[in-house]
Amino acid sequence: CYDKGVVFDRTDSLLEEFEYEGAIVSNPTSGLYKWCSLLDFSSLYPFVIINHNICYSIFIKRNSNQSYFIVQVFDKKSYMFAKEPLGLVPSLLRTLILKRKEVKIQSSTAIGIEKVVLERRQLPLKILANSVYGSYGTHNSSYLQFIEGTESTTTIGRSMLMYASSIISSRYLVQLVYGDTDSSLAVRISNEVSKEFLALVKLEFEAVFEIFFLIIKKRYIGLIAGERKMVYKGVVVSRRDSCIFFKHMYSSLVEMIMNSLPYEHIMEFVRAELLSIVRGHILLESLVITKTLGKEYFSASIPLLVYSNRLKDLGIEARLGDKLDFVFVKTKQEFKLQGYKMCLPHLVMPHNLEIDYLYYIKTHISNPIDQILQLLGQKSLVATCDKTSNIFPTCKIHV
Repeated sequence: CYDKGVVFDRTDSLLEEFEYEGAIVSNPTSGLYKWCSLLDFSSLYPFVIINHNICYSIFIKRNSNQSYFIVQVFDKKSYMFAKEPLGLVPSLLRTLILKRKEVKIQSSTAIGIEKVVLERRQLPLKILANSVYGSYGTHNSSYLQFIEGTESTTTIGRSMLMYASSIISSRYLVQLVYGDTDSSLAVRISNEVSKEFLALVKLEFEAVFEIFFLIIKKRYIGLIAGERKMVYKGVVVSRRDSCIFFKHMYSSLVEMIMNSLPYEHIMEFVRAELLSIVRGHILLESLVITKTLGKEYFSASIPLLVYSNRLKDLGIEARLGDKLDFVFVKTKQEFKLQGYKMCLPHLVMPHNLEIDYLYYIKTHISNPIDQILQLLGQKSLVATCDKTSNIFPTCKIHV
């Protein structure tokens, strides 16, 4: 801005709460599929911003003789952006994207530690480019908030995905089982669809899945053909805030399903895993959960915030960005807030505390496992379990 002699106006009335139609995520047809292809819009939002010059610096607020792009957000609501010159934000994004492309080209021919370094270098460039759109919708800066830009970007992104989906469904004998704002699933190469869009936006071929397990929105698992490599999206295995025991249980369950094991074997495995945790046969370290303390919480009752405040009483000052380890223990009183059941792992044995295994099942394990089992025709096997459940006999819980 300084180099170009531009000063941004400050928004006098910062909108802390505003509604706009965001990304489109079509309803998935949950199930187990064979031979699915993944097509992905490469850096969709950055390219939308560049191609339509969506920027504070060239936003047209009133009638103008300039040549402009017009984005129809709603029936009676539209925004205009000058076609020239290229705005400050689009210019920044183009620089980031070109730099990342350059690094990726270098990485393709590099070997050893140099290749690792280049791979690590391109990732922050990708994150930076994809994060710029988010700054338009910020609640915390009267200089960065740009609601018109947010609405325009998501509107164009939605229309592109819907158009791509319609092309795939109408031209090819395939079933579109899922669609997210920047990805579509099909079984054909992306070039035909890419021709329909602006030159800079390409629907790229990502992978072919030999087996594809679609659970719910933004959660799927796939086995990449030829590589025998599993890809996890949004599920327990890919999350940092799940304990080792549950990650192993979840991945093993998925592997059994993908290998087409008999239904009875799968259910027996689930029962055995639940028995092992209820009977206290799981090592303490396998039950440790780790979460990162965030900057802001909308409620004082948020479990991690309650837990961090309790740590202060022990002389432990938890700071922004700290990773906090904990396990769930039984308490003398029935606290409604989860934060009071969280305990530092190394304090369990010295203080003769008991791990609350059933609490793990009901709050940490139940829903994700049920989502999978329901696809197999079994309804809420885990969610309804307790000490007297027919899943396993009554047993004494101990550390």
